[in-house]
Amino acid sequence: RVDLVIFPEFAIHVDDQDLMRAFSDATGAMLFYGLVGAMAPGISGPVNAARWLVPQRRGERRSWVEVDQGKWHLTAEESDLGVSPWRPHQVVIELQNRGDRPYRISGAICYDATDLALAADLRDATHMFVIAAMNKDVKTFDSMVSALRYHMYQHVLIANSGEFGGSTAQAPYDKE
Repeated sequence: RVDLVIFPEFAIHVDDQDLMRAFSDATGAMLFYGLVGAMAPGISGPVNAARWLVPQRRGERRSWVEVDQGKWHLTAEESDLGVSPWRPHQVVIELQNRGDRPYRISGAICYDATDLALAADLRDATHMFVIAAMNKDVKTFDSMVSALRYHMYQHVLIANSGEFGGSTAQAPYDKE
């Protein structure tokens, strides 16, 4: 069983990491959330990033794995605000449960999910693709998720800002 909570793009301030760890502890879930105020090594100014917060439990002990996923394809508004493109790597989270086959999840931030080369690269590498978004164009992103579920042949989830709606989860099943 995988417990995952996805928050939209620009949802959580970098100074609120203690709240996210507490939320993860309370729910037992790993998190993928868009950051506000993210900085990256070697980049002057802010970047748009999402954080994977994965709790590791061994016996009575718990530790955290935190990995940031950057965004390369910026909106005009982000560029006007001085946000720099930054995606030096693509994060793939591999989950293993005693003897089961590994289950792999990867994510993107908003417009990076429209990069078909990324979708093609992840098609046979992952089982689920999650997207943190803050997107006004809900119809286009709904269509994109519908297409990606079959192109990638895996679950595709998008968490969009509540201001715009349009969050969806779709899977490549024969029946809708």
